[in-house]
Amino acid sequence: MRHAHPLRCGLLLAAALLVPACSSGDTGSEAGDGAGDAAPDRSTGGTPRAETSALPALRAADGSDVSACREADCEILVDGTADVPLASRFGVTDFQVTYEKPNKVTFDYARPETRHVAEIKGTGFLGLADGVKVTIKDVDDTGAVLRFAPETVDPANDQAGGSHGVYLHTEG
Repeated sequence: MRHAHPLRCGLLLAAALLVPACSSGDTGSEAGDGAGDAAPDRSTGGTPRAETSALPALRAADGSDVSACREADCEILVDGTADVPLASRFGVTDFQVTYEKPNKVTFDYARPETRHVAEIKGTGFLGLADGVKVTIKDVDDTGAVLRFAPETVDPANDQAGGSHGVYLHTEG
């Protein structure tokens, strides 16, 4: 009499248990009632989510209050153009930030003898030799959340990085 190998039986049993989980059977909703119109959200283990669900709104600790950034210790939301009043000890005489859809942030800043432009697409950072680091924490087609910190990335040079590209330009 021939007996089945225990390993082979175990594999067949495991396969039989997995097949129902992989099938795309009827969800039990009536056709056209809208209940079956949700797409599975793979990030939450397949829990359905509505196709029209909005992304969570961007939030920043200091809202849009650029005056909170004077000492380069703030988190602001920018959805257009904002003049950020950095303290003179950072060596920057003018610091303007512009958000442009869908994911570009432009920093236009001046020192006594030069003007600088940095364009960053996606998330990233701008580190000024003068001791200010600006991190683009989040960006979408409604605005960008910027975190300012009194931190030096490179004491001799401005530096930048972006998840979707960077452009740096100096005049003067």
